[in-house]
Amino acid sequence: MHDARWISDEAFERAKREPLFVQKHTPTFGAPHLVEALAAGDLDPSLPAVRSGTIRTTIASDLQGEAEQAALVALEPLAKKHVTAASVVVIDNATGDVLAYVGSQDFFDTKNHDQNDGVRARRQPGSTLKPFVYGLAMERLGFTAATVLPDIELELPLLTGPYAPLNYDEKFHGPVRLREALANSFNVPAVWTATQIGDAPLLDRLHDLGMGSLTEAPDYYGPALALGDGEVTLLELTNAYAAIARKGWYEPVRFTMDAPRAVGRRVMPEAVAAVLADILKDRDARLSSFGERSVLELPFDVAAKTGTSKGFRDNWTVGFTNEVTVGVWVGNFDGSAMDGVSGITGAGPIFRSVMIAAMQGRTPAPIGAAASAELVRREVCPLSGMAPTSACGHTILEWMPAKTAVLDACTMHQFVRIGPHAEESFEAFPPEYAAWAKAAHRHVAPETSEGAPLARGSSAQLRIASPNDGASYEIDPSRPAVTQALPVRIDAPKNAGRVRLRVDGRVIAASDDAHVVRWQLAPGQHVLVAETETGVESAPVRILVE
Repeated sequence: MHDARWISDEAFERAKREPLFVQKHTPTFGAPHLVEALAAGDLDPSLPAVRSGTIRTTIASDLQGEAEQAALVALEPLAKKHVTAASVVVIDNATGDVLAYVGSQDFFDTKNHDQNDGVRARRQPGSTLKPFVYGLAMERLGFTAATVLPDIELELPLLTGPYAPLNYDEKFHGPVRLREALANSFNVPAVWTATQIGDAPLLDRLHDLGMGSLTEAPDYYGPALALGDGEVTLLELTNAYAAIARKGWYEPVRFTMDAPRAVGRRVMPEAVAAVLADILKDRDARLSSFGERSVLELPFDVAAKTGTSKGFRDNWTVGFTNEVTVGVWVGNFDGSAMDGVSGITGAGPIFRSVMIAAMQGRTPAPIGAAASAELVRREVCPLSGMAPTSACGHTILEWMPAKTAVLDACTMHQFVRIGPHAEESFEAFPPEYAAWAKAAHRHVAPETSEGAPLARGSSAQLRIASPNDGASYEIDPSRPAVTQALPVRIDAPKNAGRVRLRVDGRVIAASDDAHVVRWQLAPGQHVLVAETETGVESAPVRILVE
């Protein structure tokens, strides 16, 4: 400018004295990976390459910026764990519009290959495919959220040799209800369920959900597909979860405002999608694996699932509200392993930040089973998932299709006579659980008592469940007598009404429903009997207090 005499000598000298502030290259346009893919015509066969002109994308610019920032911020502390890349996609459930598209956290980071597009890269999805396995089992095999699945040692003969899946915690958990198995992401029940479905039907279902990247034959993947032994894209996976959010309706994604809306289709029953959403949002069900206050707990209901591929090469968090679905992948574009980073610690924090940003200004509508008129709550035994009896210690409520037939009575809790006048509730497992029950020190019935076979009692009779006949207690002289009361638990049929406890012939307390009464300990031999208002009596229980 000075040489051309556009500025004066004074302005030239002043300009030379001004300090220079070098800024890092950042894109001045949103969603650079998406724009590049649109320009090349790589996204959708129906979208031709765009060499010139204006493209009106579906991207929400503010949300795009939030997603890019969330990926950048989350990766900083993960660098020491050898994590260099993150990708994010956000889909509007009602329209299928892609609202945010982050192929990588920094388009200009050539060191870490960040011009690769992680939204469309094929990677192993880990446990994020499990909801679709269980959903298909509900649809085809009649499973419910209460169906008990085996989490015990399992070995399958595959074409590549014996396959024995292990859980993330390297433990077996015995009989587990489907809700527990999915919420805690246990591997063994998922693989077992996949064997019951069959390789081809499972692969067909994933294809129906848009996972066209799975191009091999069914036996190539086998039941290990339930654990993500195949490759899909983040975009495919996220839109498959959006189908659950839409109550089983698959809608192709849309990238530009000018593109016509494709016709969607139903891929799973509404009731199945509602139960899957209910499990995936169930904080209590996943506590044993994820603990309290995980990143999946948001200020509103969110159904979410994490996944980690073999060798910690990929981890994911995908989830939805009624309004939006968010998918996050974290890993390295060169395929190298992360240092023990899981979906909850890697992709999870990004998912949380993006989901909160995506829900700004929206009022969350209910998701889960309560939003479906096709489901009802049934009382079940938490161990067996069957109709509870008085031998079951407690019960839970579970969502099931309204048309579900009457449940069979629980067979995993049974009363066993342990003396002339006493019975006790024990756990009774099928033979395949015997080794697990022994190793886990479960409360199973002994085979004999005093050399004689044990007799099974009625699960519906009136009985004193605790204390046991012949039990003895000591009064602690150092404690006030008023604090030393014995809780007496009485099992009674559901129609028993008010139940009383007699001690040495004298009525001392009554209970309307819980059938737990407290009796003040007194020295001596005592006889306890439970009775109903109609005169039905339990077998006597004799105890000694010293």
